[in-house]
Amino acid sequence: MTSARKRGQFDRYYRFASRTPLILALVAALPGTAGALDLEYDVGLSVGYDDNLSLTEDNEVSDTIVTPLLRFTAEQDGPRVKVQARGDFRYPMYLDNTFDDRFRGKFAGNVDWSLLPDRLDWVFQDYMSPQQIDELAASSPDNEQQVNLFVTGPTLYARFGAATRGQFDLRYGNSYAEESDEFNGDRYSAAARVLHEIDATSKISGNLEAADIKYDSEGAASDYKRYDAYVGYGRKGPKLSFDLDLGYTQLDREASPDHDDDPLARVRADWRFSSRSLLRLTARYQFTDATQNLITPTFDFADRDIVYLYYPDIVVDPDVYRERMAKLAYEYTSERTSLRLQPYYRRLRYFDDATLNQDQNRTGALLDIDYRLRPLLTLSFVAGYEDRDYDDIDREDKNTTFNLGLENQFTRHWIGRIDARYLERDSNAPGRSYEDNAYFITVFYRR
Repeated sequence: MTSARKRGQFDRYYRFASRTPLILALVAALPGTAGALDLEYDVGLSVGYDDNLSLTEDNEVSDTIVTPLLRFTAEQDGPRVKVQARGDFRYPMYLDNTFDDRFRGKFAGNVDWSLLPDRLDWVFQDYMSPQQIDELAASSPDNEQQVNLFVTGPTLYARFGAATRGQFDLRYGNSYAEESDEFNGDRYSAAARVLHEIDATSKISGNLEAADIKYDSEGAASDYKRYDAYVGYGRKGPKLSFDLDLGYTQLDREASPDHDDDPLARVRADWRFSSRSLLRLTARYQFTDATQNLITPTFDFADRDIVYLYYPDIVVDPDVYRERMAKLAYEYTSERTSLRLQPYYRRLRYFDDATLNQDQNRTGALLDIDYRLRPLLTLSFVAGYEDRDYDDIDREDKNTTFNLGLENQFTRHWIGRIDARYLERDSNAPGRSYEDNAYFITVFYRR
């Protein structure tokens, strides 16, 4: 790699890191409250071999990859500062120089700082993940970029009665992508809410929200204003818990002289029908965009499943779309076995005619099984399948993922793991199918 290219890469990383101030806010919060912080982390090194790093049908490229890694979760529930954060950071290095060494990381975090107890909070949020540059190409190392959303602003509270209070949110957000400049922009929003506790287990709310989204591109046609009005109802019971939002959304898009209106519906329900089994439903019908989907992805990267998925969850562009999404998750846990099965469906319809190739239907399922062979030895299996149908370009991709792992805890803190992974894409688009085999040995220190 030339020195000029290295400098350019460093400049992009510096610019990206400078737009992730929540990490700095977390560090700043720790010195005075370190005793209250619950921090768990893994620090390790992975060595692996991949026989088709480029994920191509022909001219396959293989290499050995050495990857330092850091994974962590941090929680704090103090009287003045509340922290929730998790991260997965890696720096893959390709020994045969098939691709440039580069940072890759996922991060999601929230800092809630109480300036005036029960009156005024200041919120910092940050969401970061690697996403594809070209969604129609394979998720190879040269088709990935870091994407980030930072949000901050105050929340004011008012007490209207013993069981009723008001909440007023003001937020500023900034979205940034390493390569897709059209994604970069600012988001300004305000919300007014009235929340009423019906009893110890249920609550109802009325919500009004307004947002103004402006992108950095000169005269960007993707700029829009959004207005939401909805009623929320939630209940937490010993077996059944759920949250439901019903309302309406209006969009004023720069590219259209007319309003776009549609109902808004969101539901999340947990049903624990036995001591070992849980059924979880998530469903959404709404207007949304890639930035909002960073906050509420189809799959949470805290679930190990997402590590092995090599098809993208979002399209990194500024365009708004209608989303219909439903996901059902069944979880089973016993003394030796944990199992999770997650079928899902997602339908995206874009407004902009220039992005018709992104209209798509996704149908898939994930299976995740851990079986404890011995107290310190665990066998794991992950399988994923997704059928993605692009309506307007007559393309269909069928993606399959398998991962078989064996993890052994040698001491209280030192753990070793072996993984074998298989990826396959069967596409009706010429030259877009591929197969890939990879093997990894990982050693890490856990605290």
